[in-house]
Amino acid sequence: MRSTIRAVAPPLLATAALVVAATLSAVLPASPAAAQAPPSPELQRADTLFQEGAWEQAEAAYRALTGADDEGAGAAWFGLGRSLLELGRAEEAVAAFERALALGFDPPRTRFHGTRALVRAGRLDEAVAWLEAAEPPPPHSFVANESAFEVLRERDDFQRFLDRIRPCNSEEHHRFDFWVGEWEVRDQRRPGPGSRNVIRAVEAGCAVREEYATPSGYSGTSLSFYDAEARQWRQTWIDNQGQSLLLAGGWKGGSMVLVGPAGGPPANRITWTPLAEGRVRQLWESSPDGGATWQVVFDGLYVPAGGGE
Repeated sequence: MRSTIRAVAPPLLATAALVVAATLSAVLPASPAAAQAPPSPELQRADTLFQEGAWEQAEAAYRALTGADDEGAGAAWFGLGRSLLELGRAEEAVAAFERALALGFDPPRTRFHGTRALVRAGRLDEAVAWLEAAEPPPPHSFVANESAFEVLRERDDFQRFLDRIRPCNSEEHHRFDFWVGEWEVRDQRRPGPGSRNVIRAVEAGCAVREEYATPSGYSGTSLSFYDAEARQWRQTWIDNQGQSLLLAGGWKGGSMVLVGPAGGPPANRITWTPLAEGRVRQLWESSPDGGATWQVVFDGLYVPAGGGE
């Protein structure tokens, strides 16, 4: 696909940018009662007892701190709920989590662990309703991987909730899915053996990773992802010659069109177009004059590996 990268007339960017953006709407740290303000020494002691597995002592320590109507009391009720849950007293734990929630303590975490308590108490309808009411919701990975929720997995309402909070679930996030596959890539302007390109959806479908190799030993990899904040697709390419491309763009007229370098006069434009029979065309063009004119660098046809002519 990119074996002619050194022949491009415009200079390529010398360095690649680090493109890592991971923002969770809520976090669930290990501490049972990480209050938003610095915890009191008494609350820290209760947290330590919980972390050490001293559930009965932790219950007593938390309960001693639940008398006030303030932020610290909300954290204490939350810790009490966690301790009661570990002691197998699910109904009491539900009541403690309800009190923590009423005091405004960390709603995503409180609802997550409150749901665990409701499941243990056999109150499954309420359990799903508690999750659905969380705003912001707990991270998808925590809910999807929580063993206590195994009993909920056959429920349609639980599956709908998982689908709703699944990251990178918009139509725009999946515009590049047509490129995913294992391909033989043929340069339509030059006869010869095809190259190999393996495209995978990675990071729970939030990115698309490319691994390209030619018979002559040239290789490279790219990472493509939808930047929801900028409302753009971005791609970072680096090859085994140390050369890079930084591209940005989006879906246009039935094709994915990415142009680079980002923030400067366009020097490269790559267009991926889905074709009939599951094939893909990749047209790479370069511009010596900042986008006024374009020259074809590579015109590739992607055929599913082992798919024949």
